This record gives sequence, structure tokens and C-alpha cells, in this order.
Amino acid sequence: MRKIVRLHLFLLLAIFAQTLSGMVTVTWAATPRVDAGGNHTVTLRQDGTLWLWGDNTFGQLGDGSVIARNGPVKIGTDVNWASIAAGFYHTAAIKTDGTLWVWGDNTKGQLGVGSAVFNQAVPVRVGTDTNWTAVSTGDFHTLALKSDGSLWAWGDNTNGQTGDGTVVPGIVSLPVRIVLPAPLTNNDWSAIAAGGGHSLARKANQTLWAWGFNGAGQIGNGTTIDARAPLQLPPLTNSDWVAVAAGQLQSLALKSDGTLRSWGNNTFGQLGNGTKLDSNVPVQENSQSTTWVASNMGDTHTLGRKSDGTLWAWGSNANGQLGSGNTLDSLVPVKTGTDSDWLDAAAGSAHSVAVKTNGTIWTWGDNTFGQLGDRTNINRNAPVLVAQAGFLPKGDLNQNGVVDIADALIALRIASLIIQPTADDLILGDIAPVVNGVSVPNGVIDIVDALLILRKVVGLISF
Repeated sequence: MRKIVRLHLFLLLAIFAQTLSGMVTVTWAATPRVDAGGNHTVTLRQDGTLWLWGDNTFGQLGDGSVIARNGPVKIGTDVNWASIAAGFYHTAAIKTDGTLWVWGDNTKGQLGVGSAVFNQAVPVRVGTDTNWTAVSTGDFHTLALKSDGSLWAWGDNTNGQTGDGTVVPGIVSLPVRIVLPAPLTNNDWSAIAAGGGHSLARKANQTLWAWGFNGAGQIGNGTTIDARAPLQLPPLTNSDWVAVAAGQLQSLALKSDGTLRSWGNNTFGQLGNGTKLDSNVPVQENSQSTTWVASNMGDTHTLGRKSDGTLWAWGSNANGQLGSGNTLDSLVPVKTGTDSDWLDAAAGSAHSVAVKTNGTIWTWGDNTFGQLGDRTNINRNAPVLVAQAGFLPKGDLNQNGVVDIADALIALRIASLIIQPTADDLILGDIAPVVNGVSVPNGVIDIVDALLILRKVVGLISF
């Protein structure tokens, strides 16, 4: 009898609260930003919030734990994030106030906080400067630009990838400015890309520079000799580079005429020129298209977007990271699906993430660590939607941006079989049991879930 009375009381309280709370509609960003790390994914919503998922071995998700997540996790409560970068095991982001924040693996000093000992599971600030404008993260090093056009680097310097010209390999645990010898200028850097062990940067005059590890010709200067300071790509009169990207052992750049050039390792056809031969000078991709507008490189695969909104991929496809519906490598660009509304894309170690013009986020490829964010660990060889519900607070069944008593009522109605749960409901409402503060879904929404949501509403627990 007591159980029945308690249930009725709970139901009455929920109904009363629902009449007071009403329903609120939350408008999400139409053009979020995305980046892909080694095995994790970073998303910057246009509302200024930051969401991550995937591998978290080194705290690279920034949620204070080292637990992998196969669905989006919001980082803190800040709403002023402005740009993001995902490295192999570390992450970096800049806020609208010009401050730079980093977290994750720091074994090579890649966080730039003055120590190469401690990993960071939550965002920590790099220095006190407030004029950072861009950041790029490689495997174990980081590049960044300031508003005065100066270029900075830190982290692993085994092959000279920090570009400071030092002869002895080592670790650079604090930002060091890259300075070219006179009469070259040093306040006109405009774009950067950090690769596996090499670096790329573009100047305002659209010249392209590279340095670091060059074992596969990824510096693009016609040799395979490492460079410990920036070298301009020949010919020196070439000044029509507009964008750069760096992969594990290869490089990619977009020219002002809409063509793509790449160089370096080509074991899996990631240069897209129809061969598997490495190249230590830039080569054009096979189609010789003049409509490329953006590109990105992963470990061994490449993504490119055309002006018509189509997305193309080439290189390694063992995990379906090309999104072509199969797992066959491609030596030339192949179209990802049939859609023509892609807005942005990024390539990780063996997975890919992209955004459509309607703001939806899609992922494909390797999902061992949940880096696809679809709340499974199943590899996908074609784009799969990261459900919008994944970006809402756990328990927010009415999707109004907060967890309130109305959500507990919805959970109760589902648990009582009064209504059937939707796919979004299961993402948001399947909470029980909670182990050490982490939700471990059991595939259903039951009375325990409803009670947990109620307890969260009244402040007794958090999840």
C-alpha cells in the first residue's frame, strides 16, 4: 500500500509541476565547428558550448575523468569558446576573450603549461596572454598564432617540429616564438597546421612554409631531410596558397585557383593522385578539379569539400573512414554519399566527422572508443547522425535545456507503458544505474530512471 501511495504522490507532484513549468524550445546552432583527434571528436556549438566524445585515456575530453564516452559530453558551463583543435591525445581551444586552454596528454609538453609530467583532465590555461587567435594540434606538439601575426610552438621537438632552430632534440614545455632570420618578417603568419611530427604555416602573402620530420617528404621541399626551422616551399615565387592541412606523414594545401596539392606519405593513396608512391614535392589530386574549397587530413586518409557542397574522401578505408559505404581504400577522391549540403569536415586517425548546412553532425569510420558519438562502439562505413538529443543534458526528456520535474513525469509515463519511448528518449532518459557518478544505460526507461531524474531535480544527486 505504501508503494502505491508514494507512486501516486510522485505522480501528483509531477503533474502539478508540469502545469507550472510549461515547455521551452531551445534553438541550437546552425553551423557548429568540428575537429577529429586520434580517437576523439570535438564539437564547438555556435552557442559557444563545447562538446567532446571518444577516447579519454589521457583526459583529452576535458570532463575531469579518463573514461571513454560514446556520446557527446558537455565540457563545463562556459559559453564563450571560439575555436577548437584536436590532437592525437590532447585538445586545445580558444575563448572569445583570446585566452588559450589545453587538456589531455602532456607527456611531451604539448600542453605548453611548463611541465611535461602531468596530464590534464580539465581545461587549463596557457600563460596569461589574451591575444591568441588560432591553434593547431599535432600528435605531440602544438602551434598557435597571436593577433600580432606572431607564430608560437611547443611540445615534442624530436624532429624540429617546434621550429625554433635548436639542434638538440628535446621537449619544449612552454610556448616559444618562431623567428625567421632578417630580412624575413615575423608578424605576418596567417594559417597553421600541425601534423604527426611536422608543421605547416602560411604567411599573409600566401607563401607556404614547412618544418619538422621529413622522412616521407612531408615538408615538400624535394628532399627527405628534416628541417628544424621553417623552409619556404619552392618555387620561392609561388604565392597562391590559401589553406593548409597536415596529416600523420603527409601534407595538403589549397591553391587560390581551387586546386588541391598534397605531398608526403602515400602508402594508402592519401595523396589522391592515383598512385601509392610517396612524393617529396606537391602533386595534384587525380581529378584536377578547380572547385575545392576546403580540405582536411587524418592519419592516412583525406577529406575534401567542393563549392557545390559535396564531400569527397580518399586514402585508407579499413574502418570505413571514407564514408563510401564499403571498406575499400581509394587512390583517388570518391564521393561521400550523395548529399550536397556539407559545410565542414575533419579527419581523425581512422574516423571522420562533418557538419551539414542544417547544423546536424555526422560521423563515420572507426568507433572503437565511441569517437562517432552515436552511443555505440560499432564502426560505420557511411555517415551516421549524431542525434541532436546527445547535446542535451541527460534526463532532459522534454528537451527544453534543463532537467526539471516535467522530465520525471515523462519518464514515469514511459516506465508505466502509457507512452512509448522514442530513440531520443532512450538517449536522454535511460540513466540507471549510475556507477561512480557515471550513467550506465540498460536499454530501457524504468521507474528507477524516473526516480533518479526526480532526485536530480531536487538536488540530491547529479549525473
